[in-house]
Amino acid sequence: MSGDAAYARFTAFLERHVGITLGATKDYLVNSRLAPVLATWGLPDLPAVVDALERRQDEALRAAVVDAMTTNETNWFRDTYPFRYLGEALFGELFARRRPIRIWSAACSSGQEAYSMAMLVHEYRTVRPADNATPVDIVATDVSGAVLRQARAGVYDALGGVRGLSPERLTRYFDRTPAGYELKPVIRNRVSFREFNLLGDPALLGQFDVVFLRNVLIYFSVETRARLLARIRRQMQPKGVLVVGASEAIPERELGLTMVKLPDGVIYRRGE
Repeated sequence: MSGDAAYARFTAFLERHVGITLGATKDYLVNSRLAPVLATWGLPDLPAVVDALERRQDEALRAAVVDAMTTNETNWFRDTYPFRYLGEALFGELFARRRPIRIWSAACSSGQEAYSMAMLVHEYRTVRPADNATPVDIVATDVSGAVLRQARAGVYDALGGVRGLSPERLTRYFDRTPAGYELKPVIRNRVSFREFNLLGDPALLGQFDVVFLRNVLIYFSVETRARLLARIRRQMQPKGVLVVGASEAIPERELGLTMVKLPDGVIYRRGE
């Protein structure tokens, strides 16, 4: 198998299994990210990886390849404005309904986004104890089992792992350990992590009042993006809110969503 043919088959595998679309010039990226997988599995090159994926049907190898190829960049309170909107506006509306609140952090990576939400819930309830009776379910999902294990542990290194946290929150919500900073149970226990492929059916996760799907759509083809958004829209409660990445735009009218402009960005809302 030639290198070009192997690359084409590998990118087809990646799009088929996790929706990620790679261009024709990403072979260096593929080879560099797969280098540890090749070493671990004793495979000499990309053609051997493709052959193993297609012939062995080895779930462990498939998971290792997906872990290597998914981008897991995130930080605390990323872009600021979605979290400001949650804490200063949307929580008041949601808690006033006096029914359980469900929030989905899709493609959650190592957990900073979901835990940022948990901190906001904790802070909101601290000054409004009457709202403590309203259950809040924060579900965080990712296709990568490796990053989910890190997220569940709630331990972050002292450099990039705590980027975006104020000194006050770092002191309040973490314990310093030799491994870095470990989240206290008051925050860690507020989030449930699940392995979930965005190509799957989100109906398995239930209905949500808020969905964060940020900096993910850019990796999908137009067709995959449209199917994903349509499925997610069906899982949004009436008046539900969808937050995408700051550089991402969606066809809100086709989806039956309305763009709401905020001072520093936009969110999308479902109708009644």
